[in-house]
Amino acid sequence: MTEAAYARSSRMALSVTNVEALARPQLVARKVAELADRDPQLIVTGDEDVARLLERPGFARFGRAVVIDEHSRPVGLISITHVQRALRAPRLVEHTSSAAA
Repeated sequence: MTEAAYARSSRMALSVTNVEALARPQLVARKVAELADRDPQLIVTGDEDVARLLERPGFARFGRAVVIDEHSRPVGLISITHVQRALRAPRLVEHTSSAAA
């Protein structure tokens, strides 16, 4: 896949609403790129602050974003679940440590 194709593909998100709007025969005949939402708010670099990510309306709407590297290539996904777990982990460790004491 070319870098241009990576850039285009990393700016798309497929929503349940887009899929539910189509009947089964339509789904078989369609490609993912035709249904994908191309929202630049769904792209984040690895060094962006989590607080800024949470402020993005696109992230709030989809609950996930594509993480890209310095060459705009996708390297992973970040979801609201990842953020929640990261915020909860220190509290769980603290609770476990105090319960063991």
